[in-house]
Amino acid sequence: MSTNVDHSEFEHWLRQETDRHRLYADESVWERINRRVHKRRWFPFVLTALLTISASVTWVMIDQPDLPLNYAARMHRTNSAEKIIPQAPLRKDQIKLEQPSLSFLMQAQQMNAASSPETTSEQSWMEEIENTQDKIMPVPTDNTELFVAEAKGLIQQEATVSNHSLVVDPSPADANAALSEAQTTSAAAEKTNVLHPEQFQSIESVINGYKGKRTKKSWRMQWSVSPTISYRQLIEDVSALQAARSVMNAAPAMAVPELESVVNHKPDLGLQFGVSVSRQLSKQLDFVGGVQFNINKYDIRAYKGGREVATVGLNNQGGTGSVSSYTNYRSADGIWAKWLANYYFSLSAPIGFQYRVIGNKKWSWGLGSTIQPTYVLSKQAYMLSADYKNYLEVPSLVRRWNLNGQVETFVGFQKGKTRWTLGPQARYQIFSSYEKSYPVQEHLFDIGIRLGVGL
Repeated sequence: MSTNVDHSEFEHWLRQETDRHRLYADESVWERINRRVHKRRWFPFVLTALLTISASVTWVMIDQPDLPLNYAARMHRTNSAEKIIPQAPLRKDQIKLEQPSLSFLMQAQQMNAASSPETTSEQSWMEEIENTQDKIMPVPTDNTELFVAEAKGLIQQEATVSNHSLVVDPSPADANAALSEAQTTSAAAEKTNVLHPEQFQSIESVINGYKGKRTKKSWRMQWSVSPTISYRQLIEDVSALQAARSVMNAAPAMAVPELESVVNHKPDLGLQFGVSVSRQLSKQLDFVGGVQFNINKYDIRAYKGGREVATVGLNNQGGTGSVSSYTNYRSADGIWAKWLANYYFSLSAPIGFQYRVIGNKKWSWGLGSTIQPTYVLSKQAYMLSADYKNYLEVPSLVRRWNLNGQVETFVGFQKGKTRWTLGPQARYQIFSSYEKSYPVQEHLFDIGIRLGVGL
């Protein structure tokens, strides 16, 4: 009997001595191992930044033509127009002719009187027109032959229709009638709006002086940033936990404590920023959509201990299961205390509506609500083991896709062309951060102040 007692005491003493001489690796060693295993990928952040900058520059180039950024483009278009427009051939509907002046008709009458009717013909009239064409119409420097040919045809047609003939009979009675008709035609021409050569403007002055009608913008862009306080809500499925523990070989004999008495966590600072566009559906209702980057973070109280195996119980549709992994952190009874940081970097696409309750063009007060499909870019999540004694990381049990809802109220101010909005907001994660098989659900939520700048 004494031999058994001595043997048990020796084992107890040996265990104590072994525990006392146990060596623990430094914290920095495990942190370096963790960084090598879980490498952070930065290309999603760089891609998001490039897309945001490209969309912003494109919008400024299209929607803000008066900015200095577009000065070079306007000058290029103006210079191109100066080079191309004068070389284009003129159409008949673009030619405006002055009515023949009185002195020109009298000169034509004298020339006809000096010649016989046999020598007066259409050919001599066209030659006279060619010699005195600069008195009738301005001739451009380019394409002169084409312009003169078309002008001759128009002058001949106008002369035939309006005056029947510019060939005047040398008799005094007909001469007086021709002079009276010419005076009437000249007086009527002075009342018409006919462009004279000195009234023509240069192409550069016409293009620079033209201002198109500015249509009311139906789409508006807004940049926003929101400092937040991030926290979480834990919900345990008691029946699923009991089923998972019943099939585990390491199930504790004593009762497992309640979740609230084991978990000690506190909120931490988070951040949201993004860009959105809105379209006015009515005087008070706007449709909103955009891209938003989110940082959720909270802290867990844990205790550093020896490296040991921890098991996570799972409850699948086909039955129960478990996942085991090594960890150095306990929920209690460790060597020293430490705060573990759980964080999620995610990208979401808010889609929703904004409603202006009261206000005018200068200020307004409204409400907003969006639904946000979310993709987790990077994460660090410590979860509880089945017996609530350890914290461990199991990346395969964390969801990549999730869904969030956000509500807000804001006050808007219009300052020149810029619109400022400021107000509180709340964001809640609809689905759990973990897969359905994990019996403890985690729902993140954020409360913050949103500042927006819109154009």
